[in-house]
Amino acid sequence: MTTATVFRADGILRLGQVIPEADLAQVRAHLDAVTVSAGSRRDVWGMPVVMEAAQAVARQVTAALALHLEVAWITYFDKREDRNWLVPRHRDEFLPIRDRDWAEQIGCREFQEKEGVLYGIAPPWVYDRIVAARLAVDRNHGDNGPLEAVSGSHRTDSLDGELVAWEAEPGDVVLMHPRCVHASRKIRTPDRRRVLHINLIHGDLVGRVGIGL
Repeated sequence: MTTATVFRADGILRLGQVIPEADLAQVRAHLDAVTVSAGSRRDVWGMPVVMEAAQAVARQVTAALALHLEVAWITYFDKREDRNWLVPRHRDEFLPIRDRDWAEQIGCREFQEKEGVLYGIAPPWVYDRIVAARLAVDRNHGDNGPLEAVSGSHRTDSLDGELVAWEAEPGDVVLMHPRCVHASRKIRTPDRRRVLHINLIHGDLVGRVGIGL
C-alpha cells in the first residue's frame, strides 16, 4: 500500500527524519526563548526558523501523500516536569475560522472566540482536507507523554478504542487526521517533550480556515 493509502485508512502515520538534526538544533535554540505558561502557544507563527521548518515539513508531507498542502497554523507544545499535564482522549475539531460567511454556509457550528481568533466545529468533510503534522523537537518516548492515538477512529463517531503510543525521534513527524481520537499522559521523567503541531490544509481551504494565511 502507498503512504497515502495507509494514512487514509489509519488516520495516523509516522515519517522518519523529516528535519535533519542541524536544522532542528536551530529550532530548539529559538524555542528556548518562548515561554509556555499553560500547556501550549500559538504565537510561534511568523518566527523565521519555525516557519522554515514548517515549510520543509509541508514539502515532505505533500510528496508523501501526493497532495497540495499549505501551512495554516501552528501550535507549540512544551511538556516538562514543571509544566506537566494530562490530555484525555479527544478529537481536534475546533478550527480557526477566517471566513465566517463561508463557515456558516457549509454548516459550521459552536462558534467561539479565543485570543481574538474565531473557532468553530466544521462538517466532517472539512477535516479530510486537513493534515496535522506533529514535528518531534525532542525524543517522544513512553515516559515523557508521547501522543497516543486510536487507529482508524477518524472514520467513526466513537471515542472508544485502544490508544497506542506513537514514539518519535527528534526530527520525525507523526501525521494525524484531526478527527483521529488521541490523548497523552503526564511526564514521568525529567526528559522534556516539545512538539510543533503544524496544521496543513488543502489549497481550497486557504483563506477560509487557519491563522497565518
